[in-house]
Amino acid sequence: MVRRTKEDAARTRTAILDAAETLFFDQGVGRTSLDEIGARAGVTRGAVYWHFKSKGELIGALFERIRLPQEDMVERAVAERHPDPLSVIEAATRGAIELIGTDPQRRRVFAILFHRCEAVDDIGAALCRQDTAKQRMRCALADGFELAGAAGRLARPWTAPVAARTLNATVTGLISEWLKDPEGHDLVAEATPVLDQLFGAFRGTAGIETDRTAPAVPASVLEFAGA
Repeated sequence: MVRRTKEDAARTRTAILDAAETLFFDQGVGRTSLDEIGARAGVTRGAVYWHFKSKGELIGALFERIRLPQEDMVERAVAERHPDPLSVIEAATRGAIELIGTDPQRRRVFAILFHRCEAVDDIGAALCRQDTAKQRMRCALADGFELAGAAGRLARPWTAPVAARTLNATVTGLISEWLKDPEGHDLVAEATPVLDQLFGAFRGTAGIETDRTAPAVPASVLEFAGA
């Protein structure tokens, strides 16, 4: 009985999150009420409030639901002192772009976070958690670039903090612009040449002609990513 109750609660929570994701995406956070979310999920208002006290909590849960697996790659590369951290950062970046560009659920949630979170009083805590996650990723990137610099793989005059900020701003900008018209653009196709040039600059090889049509990810990085 206890197990069934837990399973029922998990199903209800998922239904509420699915409803919130759809409504927030379609009409924005500010224009959506918890009552509407409950009606869309087919549950009572009390059930919604049992699981989520505010729209802020819902947004936080939606964000956690689409967390990118690549986010852990860079942290692990630093912790394990990977011999080629720059290639790990590149593989993680390209993998994240591909997931966001091809997964409809991630597209919806990122669209909510980037463009549909109007000024609503109760979303502050959720955005704070999102900012904390971003800061953690920025720190991991800076540590990864620092490791790359120590290994002689980050070209001068790049410094780890500047490289991390540049990569973060570039990726954020690419995703934000794409989300304004995702049906009319291909995120992966548009991001690929930008990332080619950027990582070429990090390595000091930007502008050098190559025959490759896709990044040649070292075998050690592929094994690391799949571990």
